[in-house]
Formats: sequence, structure tokens, C-alpha cells
Amino acid sequence: MINDLTINKLILLYILTRVNAPIDNSELIDFMIKNEYSDYFNIQQYMADLLKSRLVHKINQNRKSLYMITPDGSTALQYFTNRIPKDYVDVMDAFCSNIMNKYADFTLYNSKVSEYTKDKYQLECFITKNEIEILNIKIPELSKEKAKYISEHWKNNAKEIYECIKNKMDL
Repeated sequence: MINDLTINKLILLYILTRVNAPIDNSELIDFMIKNEYSDYFNIQQYMADLLKSRLVHKINQNRKSLYMITPDGSTALQYFTNRIPKDYVDVMDAFCSNIMNKYADFTLYNSKVSEYTKDKYQLECFITKNEIEILNIKIPELSKEKAKYISEHWKNNAKEIYECIKNKMDL
């Protein structure tokens, strides 16, 4: 088992970069444990550290935690990729190929709440399929609480809402 905190975080960043799509937390854990890179508790701590430092982004979808790399995470990885042992890279590349095949037709339902004037928030609900935005709905003039409520409702019902929109528009 690798006890190097930096290498393990770089492994996670490398995987997220190569796949370039949201990855289920359980898949990352399985990979790290199977290859004896780390244990469950340390992996969770690494992910928490990467989230806190904004090198990765967490998406909750269908009661799963999905992770994606942020632009800052990609930049950090570029500086330190050479610290990852070559034999690890080969193992990670094989894993990433399998994941990319699995998510070749991946649809992401997400939302974002942002403040645009004092005490007024905008909710943006969107759907991306294979990294192409297929729907984007912006709802302005919301309270923070209402925006968060609708955001959660969107995340739990986006697929059905999208199907309803398509049906109403005869698509």
C-alpha cells in the first residue's frame, strides 16, 4: 500500500483528468483498494482534501456522489504528473479506458445556484450528454432557500422533467 499522500491524490486527479467525465466515488474507491494504493478511510480523506482545495468538484446525482476535476485540479496535475510512477500510469490508463467505455453515453443532470444581486439568486438547471449541453434553464429572482429547494427537486427529477418538456414540444 502506498503511504504517500501526494502520490495518492495525484492518482485520483490523474484518473479524473483522463476520464474527463463524472466518476462514481465507489469506482474510485474500488480501483484504489484493488490496486492496493490506499484504504477506504484514507481515500475518503484524500477526496475531502481535494474538494476543500477546489481541485475536484462533487456532484450528487441519483443518490450517488460523482467527482469531476476542476480547472485548478488539471493545472495542479500538470505540474506534478511526473511524480506518478510509470507502472501506476499504465494501470490507471487501462482503468480509465474501461470507465470511458462504460460512460460513452453519459448524461449529467445538474444545477447551480449563484447570487446575482443582493439577496437574489439565480438557479441554472442543465443537462449535458457526452459533454454537450442539451438543455439549460435559468430561473432568476429567487431567494436562496427557494433556489436550493428547486435545485434539489431538479436533481431528483430532471430526467422526468426533460421528458415532459420534450413531449410538450413534440420532440
